[in-house]
Amino acid sequence: MDNQEMVHAEALAIPNWPQRFRPFRLAAGLASACGFVFIAVHFPEILSDDDIGIWWLGIFTAIAFAFLTYSLIEASGFFSIGLSRRITPHADIEHGPCIEIPTGRKTPFLATLIAALAAPAGAVMIYAWATHADAVLIPRDEVAEHVPFIASTAVSTLVIALLPLRIRSTTVLRLHEDGIRRRATIRRLRVRTYDTFVKWDDIEDVVPDVYTVHARGATIHYPMIRLRVPGPVPTARLVPFDEEDEIALTAYALVSEPNALFELIRRLHIRPEDRHLVARPDSVDLLRPAPLFDRFRAARGVETRW
Repeated sequence: MDNQEMVHAEALAIPNWPQRFRPFRLAAGLASACGFVFIAVHFPEILSDDDIGIWWLGIFTAIAFAFLTYSLIEASGFFSIGLSRRITPHADIEHGPCIEIPTGRKTPFLATLIAALAAPAGAVMIYAWATHADAVLIPRDEVAEHVPFIASTAVSTLVIALLPLRIRSTTVLRLHEDGIRRRATIRRLRVRTYDTFVKWDDIEDVVPDVYTVHARGATIHYPMIRLRVPGPVPTARLVPFDEEDEIALTAYALVSEPNALFELIRRLHIRPEDRHLVARPDSVDLLRPAPLFDRFRAARGVETRW
């Protein structure tokens, strides 16, 4: 059994965060895809309408259907299908070769995209509501006289839409031969970076955990990994989810498949003889997830632990 197969076997034995196939969500995603196709087919008719607001409404609706389709298909179990190209071999002067795992970028990007597309249509609708217009949207021949208001509202909405790209937190995780490094950057009014490094031999335990969110009657568990250290962690290095004797790794935000990442970290912690593997040119293959349908099978009959 090679190194990649070993990680797969360990991740599939008892997955900490089962990746289940949910057919009803997939069906909903396919239905949403049909909505997108319907809008696309009728788009020439939308462009021929005299109401310019209908143009933006058609574009926004099509993008909304595409976003919903993507979200539902991902929620049905089709995520982390393969090894992310953003997981790369890296090296730094202080700790040498490593595997670098960055934060995913899709969530803030998609939120900004859909908000930006809503801005022009939203501006028109706001004006129609404010002036008690009979129509929800303004006919094309009347738009010119209202351009200043519509433009200012659209720009303001767009600025708000860009906030997720400016106000956010990112993490870069590096797995070295001698330890694990977490570089967390928090962007608010100013940018702060917290760089934490802990040696493998100084880690007492690697523990799977979740970040639980309750929203609209649903409970969502996001995978997290906690590194228990003798502590205390220096206060200056604490970031959200950290404890005085624990370093939190937000596995749900990283581009790697959570179970594969957990098993590799645990393996490097308990097997010193395997730590040299992160310095190999093909080291990123250690984080290649098992085939998707193997993960679906491994999740059958596994009860949620949280």
